[in-house]
Amino acid sequence: MGRCVTATGVTLPCASRTVSTGFPLEANGHVASTWDAGDGPARRNYSLTRSGHVHLRDWAHLLESLGKAMIQFAHETHPENDSDDLR
Repeated sequence: MGRCVTATGVTLPCASRTVSTGFPLEANGHVASTWDAGDGPARRNYSLTRSGHVHLRDWAHLLESLGKAMIQFAHETHPENDSDDLR
């Protein structure tokens, strides 16, 4: 199984597995899903609900804060590595 989060983004198959198995996003009302029978195998389509958008925004803020804290920690523990590319 590949990595979900890479240097270039989040892979869609992995994101779909995460939504459907790893976290109760649909059960918590953050995600709604529908089945698309269309041509070929049935596919499940996901969309964010209003509470999902709020949840995503809150997670984005949390991750931003954690990222800043990690950069600060790196600067404090390895000041010789201070560079603009860490900011």
